[in-house]
Amino acid sequence: MTTHDGNFSGTSAVTVTGISSVDNLALGKTVTGNEPQAANPLSHLTDGDATNRWSAETYPQSVTVDLGELCSLERSELVMYNDRAYQYTIEVATDPAGPYTGVIARTDNRTAGTSDAPVVDVFPEVEGRYVRITVVGAHEYTGDWISLSEFRVFGESLATSTGYRKWLTEYPELSGTAPDDDSDGDHLSNLLEYILRGDPRHFDQNHWITWQTNTEGCQLKLNRSSDSVNDSIQLLQYSSDMESWRSIDFTTDANSGVNVETNEAVDTVTILIPGGEIPDDQLFWRMRAELKL
Repeated sequence: MTTHDGNFSGTSAVTVTGISSVDNLALGKTVTGNEPQAANPLSHLTDGDATNRWSAETYPQSVTVDLGELCSLERSELVMYNDRAYQYTIEVATDPAGPYTGVIARTDNRTAGTSDAPVVDVFPEVEGRYVRITVVGAHEYTGDWISLSEFRVFGESLATSTGYRKWLTEYPELSGTAPDDDSDGDHLSNLLEYILRGDPRHFDQNHWITWQTNTEGCQLKLNRSSDSVNDSIQLLQYSSDMESWRSIDFTTDANSGVNVETNEAVDTVTILIPGGEIPDDQLFWRMRAELKL
């Protein structure tokens, strides 16, 4: 009997203060939303000049920045006019119509965002092109006007990235782009589709692992993307009772029983599970993977 499982991964959030030294992906990008004041247009929100502002009256107000391409996002910075402490949420989407995924909820914020010390939000990495900020209130400030000087977004363009992130750009229509998403329902996560050279848009088992038994034990064979060893850890796990699992790391051929043959961009990997480790001639196996941090 064979089973295939999804991937596992870890995320972390770190609080950072001060202005980021990396490129602001939102700089100069198009902003849409309510624009009631000609002197304080939406374009001021991403023009890189913290001395001007965008303004709109009454709460709540939402504006959306189009980054122009699919990006992997992990941080934002907000400069608020006149050192006010506005309260807000931030959401990300791959399509302007959504659905949007919430990444930040500062609805009780009491911290002012200044030019020298913007309000910094660090969140688990998420893919998206459209970033929406919704201002819902303010701390101590009692006026009806919302005025924001700069909204910055940081991360990495997927178009210039490599490995898994580059692979994602080949499938812009995916409903889910996280490594553990399974848009086509074939029990292979996006990360496993990437490793096994599958198509995440279609239910397809042609790329699954093949296996056969011999006098030495159970031999499994698979084809994988050669690039995948640079940004993922790949494990074959096996068990005789589906409770206690042993793992073979086949990211490289450094482990005994693992053989890797490379042909251009494709590796053929052969993994041997010794017969002595298969009691009662019963074997369950699964493949697991995680992105390297």
